[in-house]
Amino acid sequence: MNRSLNKSSLHKLQQWQDTIVSNESVAQSHVVVYRDGKYQYNEYNGRLRGDGTKITKDTIYRFYSMSKPIVSIALMTLFEEGKFLLTDPAHLYLGETWKKKNMSVYTSGTYRHGYKTKKCKNTVTIKHLLTHTSGLSYGFDPHGIVDKVDEILYRGGYLPHSDKLGVVDWAKQLASGRFSFVFVIYF
Repeated sequence: MNRSLNKSSLHKLQQWQDTIVSNESVAQSHVVVYRDGKYQYNEYNGRLRGDGTKITKDTIYRFYSMSKPIVSIALMTLFEEGKFLLTDPAHLYLGETWKKKNMSVYTSGTYRHGYKTKKCKNTVTIKHLLTHTSGLSYGFDPHGIVDKVDEILYRGGYLPHSDKLGVVDWAKQLASGRFSFVFVIYF
């Protein structure tokens, strides 16, 4: 059965892609609609941020954070099976160091001049982790220009992105509580 797509709607989609690229909301847009075994829509527009090269239909993009949907689906499957509640404290599954009493919140300061923290008021739940509202830092600001906690993490060797610590060792340190003071940054 051949099901066609509305050409007017596809034209609006292309206009939208052109708009978000021209007003610089995004550097590029590539939308594909694959249906009934063939490409129904395959339009692209924009340039690569790094070198300004115009994108083509075979441009290779770097995807970030693609493990998040996989982990989230696995967790929601377990949730549907009744294995946990979204309101469960993270420490039930991640260990004692995730208890509120072991965590602190960054309040001020820098790595170089010292920083201050205060005790955490809230317990981090599974829902906080899944919705990225736990206060964990991504560590995108190693120089602490916007996020001073990132600098503390980098200089202290607490992030897997740093030269001092690989991902496996970092995960082990999460469980050991080596840097529980930064688990909750703005919580």
